[in-house]
Parts: sequence; C-alpha cells; structure tokens
Amino acid sequence: MSEQELTLETSSRFQLRHLTVGHTFEIEFESASRPRIKLPLVGCEHGRYLIVRSPNPKTHGSYADVMYDGCPIIVRTVVEGDKGEIIAFKSNILAIINYPVRLMFLAYPENIENRNLRATQRFPTRVPITLSSQHHDQLAANGVMVDVSMSGCRLLFNVSDNQTALKEQAINLHLHYSQGNSEPILRGDVKNQRKTGQELAVGVAFTDDEAFVKQQLKRYLMIDLDLAI
Repeated sequence: MSEQELTLETSSRFQLRHLTVGHTFEIEFESASRPRIKLPLVGCEHGRYLIVRSPNPKTHGSYADVMYDGCPIIVRTVVEGDKGEIIAFKSNILAIINYPVRLMFLAYPENIENRNLRATQRFPTRVPITLSSQHHDQLAANGVMVDVSMSGCRLLFNVSDNQTALKEQAINLHLHYSQGNSEPILRGDVKNQRKTGQELAVGVAFTDDEAFVKQQLKRYLMIDLDLAI
C-alpha cells in the first residue's frame, strides 16, 4: 500500500468513527433520474465494505432499474462527532442479498468530502457540568461539556434507559470548572440528543446574551472568543 493510499484509508476510518448501527444514509443512485432513498446502516468491515438495509419494494417502491451490482452511488450522512458535519462519498454496490434479510453491500470509501454544519467555531473542552431543568426540580444530571462556542455546546452523559427525555427542555448549566467558590450558570435549550449504548450526547443552544456567554467562557474556561475570530 502506498503512502497516499494509507492516508486516504486512515482519513476515511477517522471520519466514519462516529457512525453506529441504525445511522441513516441518504443514497443517490447515479442514473438518469438520480433517485434518492434513506437507508439505515446495519454493519461494516472497516476498509472493505459498508452494509445497509435494502429497500423493501412493498414500502419503498421498486428500485430494480438502478439497484444492481456495480451501480455507482453517492452517499451522504450527518456525523455529529466533535465537529458536526455532513459527509459525502462516492461508492458502488458490491452485492445485494434478499435472504434471510434484504441487505446491500457498499464499497468502503477511499475519500470523503465534508462540510461543517456549525456557523461558529467550536472549542474542545472536558469540563464537568451539572444540567438542571428550569421548570422541573427533579431533572438533574452530571456530565461533561465536550465542546463549546458562542452559540452553544455539546454535552455527554452516562444515562439509563429512562433518563433520555431532554429534547426541547429549557436547562441551566452549572459549571464546576471555576476559580472560586461560586458556581456560574449558563442557560440554554436542548436542541438535539442522541443515545449510543449508555452514553447520551446532547446539543444545547445558549439563550443567554452573547456578552454574558463570552464573559463566562473567558472567566471560567479561559476561552477568549474575541481572539479566536
């Protein structure tokens, strides 16, 4: 394997590391009509192939004219991860099986294009936090803030199956990474969440004004957004 091939393979594995079973792929068939369909990922062997659930003709309609071995396709999906980005890559259908379940094997990508979803720069952090609801006293969870920007942050929690109803909640963030005895609070709304095993990733949009957010980030996280612009 050449140095260039090794670099491409490593890059692909790195960018696909956040994909889990059930992750949705949008697949565009490179035919005259260029039909698109959303299919779930069911498995992969890194460096060799990806496996998605094949469309069921009874529910998705027939794709027989574009689904065949060797058919070129374009795959797009959203990867939250550390950056929050849309990735896209060219592939082709390696094989299709209909028994015991409908599956489609796709060639593993050699190269991946990506586009950042976030308009503001995010900074990686590992800050212990406590999340509490602005309206429900019983809702509280301890976790870690893994990245932050002027507009929001991403949090990780270890949770049980009955502790995942956070979306659309108005919350307070108590930052334990402080230089004194005070416990600063940032306020926000939970915009999205994703559970993988016992780990819950939560996206929060700050509702405090920008001046207050900048003050808190600079004072307690030593992040100066004015210098970062």
